[in-house]
Amino acid sequence: MTSSSFSEDAKKKAANTHSNSKIALIDGDRMVDFMIKYNLGVQETDKKYVFKRIDHAFFEEFEG
Repeated sequence: MTSSSFSEDAKKKAANTHSNSKIALIDGDRMVDFMIKYNLGVQETDKKYVFKRIDHAFFEEFEG
């Protein structure tokens, strides 16, 4: 487990393990995903966020 990322050598070593045990590499992004999923070391806030996406139909009206 690391809070950053794994080197290519570490990824190759984990992928080429020749035993019955497998090595799971957990990098910083995956660790945060687990923390959020299992509510470990995180708190909910009272803030709400709005996610927006591009409305392609709006821009089609301007195409010539």
